[in-house]
Amino acid sequence: MLFVILWMYFGYVWLTNAVTPNTTVRRLLLIAGMGGFLVIALAIPNAFGAAGIAFGVGYLIVNLVHSGLFISAGGPGSAAAMARLAPFNLGSAGLVFAGGFLPSTWRAVAWSAAVVLMIVSPYVNRRHGEFRIRPAHFVERHGLVVIIAIGIGAAGLPLNL
Repeated sequence: MLFVILWMYFGYVWLTNAVTPNTTVRRLLLIAGMGGFLVIALAIPNAFGAAGIAFGVGYLIVNLVHSGLFISAGGPGSAAAMARLAPFNLGSAGLVFAGGFLPSTWRAVAWSAAVVLMIVSPYVNRRHGEFRIRPAHFVERHGLVVIIAIGIGAAGLPLNL
């Protein structure tokens, strides 16, 4: 579960590095993607139970917005690279979505297959040079993951000095 979530979190880091949310449509699509992440977050406690379908729907939304926005607005190099990666990402999202309808053991199998597909995708598609990177953006986004992890680790602890 953590792997698929981080895969798309980092995918959104790449997306927002390449696509500036400077139009209403782009902003609304990013809000839709964040809505998908919210559904995922709410589903996590029971994702291997009753909330599996919600987790899968949220993950599918996140992937569709990511691929669509990247391909339509990522610039020629990034859009071309994403067009080659999107089938892998959407295939893994389909496995996560389908897993939501399966019993928990088979759900774990489907989600594991999604992870394998994600791991294999960069090796099958070796052309990554088209992505332009702004290092400061990456540092800022990955720093947010550390802040979130600290907050999760401190959950339930009494607040004091």
